[in-house]
Amino acid sequence: MLLAATSGHLFHLLVIAGVALGCWLALLEILAMATRPRQPPAGPAMLVDAAAQVEPPALVNFLTNHWAVGPEAAPATLIDLAARHYVTLDEVAPDRFLCRLSSRPATGEKLTPYEEQVLQRVRGLAADGVVPCEALATGTTEEADAWRKRFDHSVMADAKARGLSRGRWTKASYALLGVTALAPAVAIGAALAAASAHNPHTTARHQSGAGDAFWSGFIAWAVLMALTSVFRAQRETPAGSVAAAKWLGLREHLHADAAFPNLPPPAVAIWDRYLAYGAALGVAAGAVHALPMGPESDREAWSSYGGRWHLVRIHYPHLLRPGWGWHPAKAIAVSLFCGAAAFAVARAVLSSFSHTLLSDLRSARFSPLWGLSVGIMVVVLGALAYAFVAVAKLLSGGLADLTNQRDVKGVVLRLRKYDDRCYV
Repeated sequence: MLLAATSGHLFHLLVIAGVALGCWLALLEILAMATRPRQPPAGPAMLVDAAAQVEPPALVNFLTNHWAVGPEAAPATLIDLAARHYVTLDEVAPDRFLCRLSSRPATGEKLTPYEEQVLQRVRGLAADGVVPCEALATGTTEEADAWRKRFDHSVMADAKARGLSRGRWTKASYALLGVTALAPAVAIGAALAAASAHNPHTTARHQSGAGDAFWSGFIAWAVLMALTSVFRAQRETPAGSVAAAKWLGLREHLHADAAFPNLPPPAVAIWDRYLAYGAALGVAAGAVHALPMGPESDREAWSSYGGRWHLVRIHYPHLLRPGWGWHPAKAIAVSLFCGAAAFAVARAVLSSFSHTLLSDLRSARFSPLWGLSVGIMVVVLGALAYAFVAVAKLLSGGLADLTNQRDVKGVVLRLRKYDDRCYV
């Protein structure tokens, strides 16, 4: 019946596909909100027996950082290796530290893959068993990112193996999303089959368009299912929540010690594994700052503003960031000019394409260029919609900066310059 649809039925199929797609995206958003990782409340603020704990510091960082591995995990692992006598951390000058490989570790337990990775990094950089701590960050950004990605995956795999975390999407969630994604996929395939049936240039052997309909529907379904990877992450388990609450309690206890945030890495000789766990929990900034284990992050920085070291998360605009670093007058002028140009282009496109396309749709005249024309119009209109949103943001931002200026005093943590733009 669908293959014999009229042009009116084709329009209805397109509407059904759009509605089904919107409903599926809404379902995806609802499931993503329902499966977000949840941080438990902190347990009692008290010390734990650090020497007897089975969770390594990197794993503790993962549990207390909303089930994501933070930049403190690798330095905390190195401090923990020092506490267990795999390496030693010495201060040779003010704010200058050396990492020395030990000949015989005092403990003989098997290291986790990510602990072994940190130890191998030190071994690879060491000369005569010694490496300056600031040299731990050597390597290109690509190499450092690959090293960090491998480290993060090892930590998450360990947490999952211990039953402390689980995948965000369950088999039931995947099944629900997969089954419901069939609705927009089938509608897209049916619409293509209807268009093919009314195309006078389609041969009789392919009049049904069944092959194209199947593959277009399958590709649409695969693309929709691929969208779930955007929300892929780990989340809590009951055992993980209990462990996280315990470590959050230790963080509260260590945070109350005014001297703890400023301790250098060699203080591990006194504080033992507590310094490693404090680094993993984000309350040992002095020790972490002295042990760079990768390139400087654009999105995370340590600050002592306010009297105590703490980690600051830096956020930049996503997708749309027009006018950042511009003078307000320039932003307003550019937005008005671009807005007028976009309006003129939109008017020309609509007047050129809409009458012809609607006429062909009503009379079911589908030439070989009909689909190409529809695709061009959709792409152009999508680009124009993006341009209008960008222009609106640019204009509103320029007006706000011009009419509501204020001085902000503080510490500049990151300053980036791209061409003539400055990002603070």
